[in-house]
Amino acid sequence: MEKVMTKNDKILLISYFYGTKGCCPAEWADDKVDAISKIGNEVILLTSVSSKKNESEGIIHYRIPSLSIQDLKHELAELKKEKMDIPYMQFFVFMPFVITLGYLLDLLQKFITSGNGGGKWSWAFPASVCALYLAIRYNCRTIFTTGGPASAHLAGVFVSLLTRKKLVCELQDPLSGKDIGRTANSSKLLSSVEKIIMKAANKVVFVTKNAAAHAKNKYKYMKTEIVAIYPGSKFFSKSENNILPEKLTMIHLGTLYSTRNFNTLIQAIDELIDERLIDKNQIEILNLGEIYGEIKEHHLLRSYIKQESIKPREEAIYIASTYMVSLLIQHSDSRSEATIPYKTYDYINIGNPILALTNSDELSCLLIESGHISVDVDNVDLIKETILSLSKRYIEFKNHVKPLAIDIVEQTNKILHK
Repeated sequence: MEKVMTKNDKILLISYFYGTKGCCPAEWADDKVDAISKIGNEVILLTSVSSKKNESEGIIHYRIPSLSIQDLKHELAELKKEKMDIPYMQFFVFMPFVITLGYLLDLLQKFITSGNGGGKWSWAFPASVCALYLAIRYNCRTIFTTGGPASAHLAGVFVSLLTRKKLVCELQDPLSGKDIGRTANSSKLLSSVEKIIMKAANKVVFVTKNAAAHAKNKYKYMKTEIVAIYPGSKFFSKSENNILPEKLTMIHLGTLYSTRNFNTLIQAIDELIDERLIDKNQIEILNLGEIYGEIKEHHLLRSYIKQESIKPREEAIYIASTYMVSLLIQHSDSRSEATIPYKTYDYINIGNPILALTNSDELSCLLIESGHISVDVDNVDLIKETILSLSKRYIEFKNHVKPLAIDIVEQTNKILHK
């Protein structure tokens, strides 16, 4: 009979990303560690070597490098970029494995997936060995894996199979489905890893009902508990200045690229300007983050669009709270149907109206129920109407916003203890 986990038990949390500025999976893991600590559990944290060290009370943080030569280069570059101490001794010990096994793993990955993607697959090997040691040394009864790269989940599976400890995997994005994976082979690899997780884990947590329902149907003969739990996010301080500017100000936090862009938003605004329904000086949009590809020149040609480099999360949220509207942009392809951007919860915590250009009915319902605005990302006419309404009746929209009861501590408690 499985023992019920108590709030005094140690939890081994495995995530490749942690404490990395501007990285959504890292922010997600950061918040989880904070929430678990508030529940009352001690956290044994295992992350990549490029993560910022957490030295808080109740957190024991281990960092381990990747075996891949390419991934190790990126980790070293991140350490230098963020001016963190470089663990030369650790790198020295790892080097014989890197130039032998790591080189072979890079070749194998290049052959199988046509390149070095975001899975950080080689990290699974040292992470598995280290996680096994940590689980035994600290007598962790629960292993919790999260983050973007699937290598963290593989490490959790390895330890769980050898120790029979409870394994809870939180999939920030589904590992299989349409438009997931860079190539056909990488999609097959991710799908295989998903099956391994489903067979080994005690509980698999998806962050949308749509993704959980799809998984339940796909893996209906497996004993794994599959659930959907909205994660929520940590609260940060925000501006209390209630003086509104004379123009409509909007802000988007994060990267724009590929099918996640301002194209339809710009088309709507340009048409409003051409129709003389608004003046170009009556609107201001800031993208706080990078803009990649051809869309950068296209976007910044507009005088009403500005772009600034990414900021630390707490600073970015404070800046966002000084703008009237928080912009949420989803990809226009099918990957958006099973995901909810993590910044959604930061936006909700800010409390200003959210204008979401969505491709997900579930996200739309979540936002509309709490008084925010959701428009189909491709519906230019409705985007026009919404912007015009916001510019004329902003206070009405602001007063319509209701606090959404998604408490990250309670949600994390559901993930681990219920």
